[in-house]
Amino acid sequence: MLATALPWGGTAWADATSDRNATRTKQQQVRSQLDLAKATDAGVEAELARLDRAVTAQQARTDDAHQAQVVAQAGLQTATSRLDAIDTKVNGLRQNLAHRAVQAYTDPAGQGGIMALSKAATFDDAARRQALLDLVQSSTTSAVEGLRGTRQDQAEAKKAVQAAEKLASQRAAVEAERSKVLQRSRAAQQATHAELTKRIADLQGESNELNGHQAELENLIRQRSAPGGAVAPGTQVGSGTASSAGLIWPIHAPVTSEFGARWGTIHPGIDIAAPTGTPIAAAKDGTVVFAGPNDGYGNYVCIDHGGGMSTCYAHQSRIAVSEGQSVRQGEIIGFVGSTGHSTGAHLHFEVRIDGVVQNPRNYEVGSP
Repeated sequence: MLATALPWGGTAWADATSDRNATRTKQQQVRSQLDLAKATDAGVEAELARLDRAVTAQQARTDDAHQAQVVAQAGLQTATSRLDAIDTKVNGLRQNLAHRAVQAYTDPAGQGGIMALSKAATFDDAARRQALLDLVQSSTTSAVEGLRGTRQDQAEAKKAVQAAEKLASQRAAVEAERSKVLQRSRAAQQATHAELTKRIADLQGESNELNGHQAELENLIRQRSAPGGAVAPGTQVGSGTASSAGLIWPIHAPVTSEFGARWGTIHPGIDIAAPTGTPIAAAKDGTVVFAGPNDGYGNYVCIDHGGGMSTCYAHQSRIAVSEGQSVRQGEIIGFVGSTGHSTGAHLHFEVRIDGVVQNPRNYEVGSP
């Protein structure tokens, strides 16, 4: 909130020109800080966009490295399985060869071995039996030797696959670490961006408040410079002559939205556009029954005029009256602003009969 305030309502007047100059200086400082924050945030957003692209590209490299690691591990498993199968086969052949060697000398049934040779009818018969035994043993030995060569080749292949799997695992670890570094940098930039966004919003709010205060001061200076001298509390403003209902328009400015249907609901008053800080006049003599913030109405004032009639004034930048205060028609009750649910500086003006909103044009004369 601003430290300075206009001394409405009968208190001593400050030097408006000095106050305005101080406000201008403060506004320049705020704008410089706002420009710097926006420029810094633009750089942060650009870096954040670059990091987003880098993270996407790095993720693709990380995924490729992980897939290569999976393929290498699968190849290593295949090579290991092949070696295990060869070892199993070689062991089987060796056991078979040993069994045949024992059988050749100890066959009790006379189907082979020394006993079979001694019982051979002729030398040729014995020779054929021995030759057949030698052939079986030679064939088994050759098979073992062949598998031994195959196993050596498979062992070399497994070493190559192991080396490839190690490289793939190392690459996957490196790419994963690079991804973590980029993610940490991106998180830091996001945090900086969030802080700058909040800072910009705060500075923008302060700038808007300074604008409103400066507009009030400018209006005060213009009125004090006009013929007739300084403006004092109770100054009469407003627009036009009183209607048959005794109301005048609270400000003289164009209407931007009429009473009635709007955006699928009922607009309960008339919107009158005017610069922030424009004085708002009481439409008729009465007593202030509400003066303060009121949800979507922002800074809101309602005046009871008696006979069930009341008028209300919303979105004020600053309220100049208090509850229970008696006001005269045309007396300043506040200043135009854009508080509450508002898209720009304007006065939302309502007329109520027994608390029910009515079209203000039914109680006013002409246009503001």
